[in-house]
Amino acid sequence: MGEAPKGAALREVREETGLTGFTVVRTLGEVEYDISPLRFVICRRHVFQLALHGWAPDRWASQEDHDGEREPTRFERFWIPLDATRIRGVRSPAMADLLVSGGDGQGSASKIAYVRNLVQADMAVTPAVRIGRAGGSGPGGMGSVRGMPEDTFRSVEIERTSVGKYVVRNVRGGSMSMGTGEDGSFTPVELLLAAIGGCTAVDVDHITSRRAEPTQFSVEVTGDKIRDETGGNRMQNLRVEFTVTFPAGADGDKAREALPRSLQQSHDRLCTVSRTVELGTPVSIVEAAGPDGD
Repeated sequence: MGEAPKGAALREVREETGLTGFTVVRTLGEVEYDISPLRFVICRRHVFQLALHGWAPDRWASQEDHDGEREPTRFERFWIPLDATRIRGVRSPAMADLLVSGGDGQGSASKIAYVRNLVQADMAVTPAVRIGRAGGSGPGGMGSVRGMPEDTFRSVEIERTSVGKYVVRNVRGGSMSMGTGEDGSFTPVELLLAAIGGCTAVDVDHITSRRAEPTQFSVEVTGDKIRDETGGNRMQNLRVEFTVTFPAGADGDKAREALPRSLQQSHDRLCTVSRTVELGTPVSIVEAAGPDGD
């Protein structure tokens, strides 16, 4: 309480990035924004342009410790061109536009620090900017950019271990077995059901557990595998059923009140998996080129 906005911005960016060489270049303004579903309130944010002095990596990990009150939140941080901020969902695109305009006596800002929360399904922007001229290749320069923002890309790799048995690996080193249902391994359809339910479970848990720790939290996902009129296989009658209870008391009441809203918000806009299924996103299946490009 009583902390000046400029000092708070410097403290927050140092704590959350793990980097220390920041100074305030200028005040960009104030914005009001809705932070639901985290909390159902309207907040006012003071926005500053910060300069980072000295060397910094292009990509690095950091964490927020929450003063030891709960498990740390892990982040992956990296720099992006300012002209990609609108695509990435910056909460205040107008403020990002001010950065591009320059006017700070140090050249136009070309990159902004971006953060992906590795625990929560949520994205945010740190109020930190590298100062440099567009097109440079060193720190603060634009560098190369793929046609799509780097943060949109997701991938897994699947490797065959024997007939009908596979290992699925992600880029963080995690792995799990997958099969045809002849043993305890998950089948692809079961993984689809788990992804649908798990995606919404993460959203709902994140929202409600801020109010009270659940006494029970379980999800059952069901559906029917059919062969449709075209002769193709697909799932129908997909249903995600939550059984969630909270302790008695004021905090439990707040969590119970938030539960229906969190379920609806996850279905309508937060859960990537169920929205992808419902919107019917096309799937491309291709054969990789051989060693000689054949």
